[in-house]
Amino acid sequence: MAVLGEPEEMNADEQTEVVEIFNPLAGSYRKLVVRHGVIVAATLVGDLSHVGLITQHYDRGTRLGPDEPGALLMPPRPTGPTRLHDSTEICSCAGVSAGEVRACSSLEQVVETTRATTGCGGCKEAVCQLLGTTTPQEARALG
Repeated sequence: MAVLGEPEEMNADEQTEVVEIFNPLAGSYRKLVVRHGVIVAATLVGDLSHVGLITQHYDRGTRLGPDEPGALLMPPRPTGPTRLHDSTEICSCAGVSAGEVRACSSLEQVVETTRATTGCGGCKEAVCQLLGTTTPQEARALG
């Protein structure tokens, strides 16, 4: 948990913008109070991934851009590869899941056994990434 500013600064008036994000599933609550583009108070519970940057802006009185308060409260985007659950639908045309794609050893086998990539083709890149045999650029070139 991190709290910046005075409790009375947490109340909004016509010159103050309050930006809040609450995620009960993740157990996080984040609130910024911004006056004239400057952070005057903040409360961060749970996710403290941006506490250093928010504290710097608060301490320095940095004037934020119009979209910055919201962006400062968003959790960081995943940087590495994420593993999709086996039940995640990959091909909506043929109703094929990630698990069904992973059960195949090649793109040809995916096409033969599941019919994925044979409809609109929009899932080809995702199928190839799941197979780990073709890069996304090569998948686009396959057409």
